Amino acid sequence: MKINFVFFLKCLLFLSLFCQCSYVYAEEPVGWKDLGLFGGQMHAIAVDPVAPNILFAGSYYGDGLFKSSNGGENWESVEGFRNELVCAIAFTPDNHNTIWVATAYLIYKSEDGGLNWSFYDPALDHGCYYYYTLTIDPQDSNTVYIGTSGLDGSYDEGSIYKTTDNGETWQKTSLIADHNVWDIAVNPQNHQEIWAVTGPDWVSEGSIYRSPDGGATWIKVQTSLSEGWFDFVAINPQNSTVVFVGGKNGIFRTNDGGTTWSQLEPDRSCRALALDPENPDVVYAGWYDSELEDTVFSKSIDGGNSWSTHSIYPLELLCLSVNPENSQVLYGGDGNLGVSKSNDGGENWHPVNQGIKANHVFASASSPGGKLLIGSESGIYMKNEEGNWEGLMPFQGRAVAFSPVNENIIYAGFEWGIAKSLDSGQNWSFVFIPSDDANRVSSITINPQDPENLFLGVFYSSGNQGEIYKSTD
Repeated sequence: MKINFVFFLKCLLFLSLFCQCSYVYAEEPVGWKDLGLFGGQMHAIAVDPVAPNILFAGSYYGDGLFKSSNGGENWESVEGFRNELVCAIAFTPDNHNTIWVATAYLIYKSEDGGLNWSFYDPALDHGCYYYYTLTIDPQDSNTVYIGTSGLDGSYDEGSIYKTTDNGETWQKTSLIADHNVWDIAVNPQNHQEIWAVTGPDWVSEGSIYRSPDGGATWIKVQTSLSEGWFDFVAINPQNSTVVFVGGKNGIFRTNDGGTTWSQLEPDRSCRALALDPENPDVVYAGWYDSELEDTVFSKSIDGGNSWSTHSIYPLELLCLSVNPENSQVLYGGDGNLGVSKSNDGGENWHPVNQGIKANHVFASASSPGGKLLIGSESGIYMKNEEGNWEGLMPFQGRAVAFSPVNENIIYAGFEWGIAKSLDSGQNWSFVFIPSDDANRVSSITINPQDPENLFLGVFYSSGNQGEIYKSTD
């Protein structure tokens, strides 16, 4: 394959500068204090199979990779991952001190429980790719598979790379996928059988691929169902003919190794699924119901034939992990709200974000009385006089403002409109922008001489245009 060497050199320069920047900003700036507004978008959670109170979690930028030694109650940033998009984390099955991490730009490995890391760029000789997933061969820990984007980060023609010598060398397998390779699974009973699915959610259709010979050849698996894009693939560890895939149109299951498929109810968009490692007939799933605009959590005790389901809104789970010693303990990574934990098999959830520095803050405002109002990826927050954060609204907020005459009157801008509260965020009213092109409120300004006059800066949903709106009441 012909390589664009100019682009190749640009990729190397970018990676060099990126790595330097991640260390420049690793320490807290002099004169500044972290105010501890934790959370963010979490793409991966891995539980130590030997010591399940030890967890690693990966975020969408922020500090990137986090470690907890007490079941998620507290987290510490892992040095060297600042401003990385962490997509996948895996413990090596026969040595829990060896951990692999896939970021968008590099593959990392630690052999001492996360203290020190080496890194690899498997696709370096073939161009510039993004790395979205990894899996370790359960029968041979020297063999690791990596799923990628297309060349130059495109959404088309994703690839799978493989190492058989613990990362020293990498080979590109023969797969030329339709889109990004979003997840990979190795058959635990026949490690030559590899499954892969493609997406992501901004393409209309994905595919299922299977290799019978360790990635040497691939076949595209047809389900005859309305598939859409896929986000995950999971194999029953005790009966490897049972395989689950899921994404845009819900969960599909085969009981015969891929020959026939059925769609499981409920048929909602599903990004997060986990099997109980001790009893894989127990299946957990997080769904999004676009018609009801609700997010739900389901548990099945019969391999997905039937489910008990309840709302977990506003949680929207992107990943799920199960404590291998107690399957009642679950960890979920949210699209905005950080890490949540359940101690009762998913019935109830509570945030466990202390120390997770990945909550993107878009806007701030301070009141004369000393209150601090924040618009962030995980919602609208206020820091009160006691120094504690209070969550006011769990929607991504790009703009916030206090009334100049009454600090109990606050405003927040979000997608498609503006919210107003007269009681410091306890209750809200909403006004939606009457425009087909408006996407989100990006700024709010109030006239200090006439606080009835508000101005909104608004993004368009596409292109580089915007609008300014004015309210006189």
